[in-house]
Amino acid sequence: AGDAARGEALPRGDQRALMGGGAGARQTPFWICPECGNMLHPKEDKARRELMRVCRNCKRTDRAESNLVNVNDLKPEAMAVDQGADTIKDPTLPRANNTKCLSCESEGNDHSTAVFFQAPMKQDEGMKLIFMCTRCAYKWKQ
Repeated sequence: AGDAARGEALPRGDQRALMGGGAGARQTPFWICPECGNMLHPKEDKARRELMRVCRNCKRTDRAESNLVNVNDLKPEAMAVDQGADTIKDPTLPRANNTKCLSCESEGNDHSTAVFFQAPMKQDEGMKLIFMCTRCAYKWKQ
């Protein structure tokens, strides 16, 4: 068992919380055991009425810093389609010529090629075409 099982305080750096995807604090957190690298699972210490994190591999036990065990977000922001700057490099997406990128045009550049794809919008809007400039990755809907 770990230091927390003996009642000793653990340094904050001993416990690493990984937030999958980096989408924010509303995601279910995962804790990694610093000794063996496996996942720490929540477990109740009934005698002290505390939430603990236990490694099922090496049996390390740490005190939980918060009571958060699971998040069930019914409208997650992370579920939205991520159209990052790498999208413009995707060779499988169709290209549109003679399009006007407002960002490039405002900078005085004459660039007219964009990739486009369909993406679901809010429930009442249906599908829209999303265009992305292949020079600056500026996005616009049509």
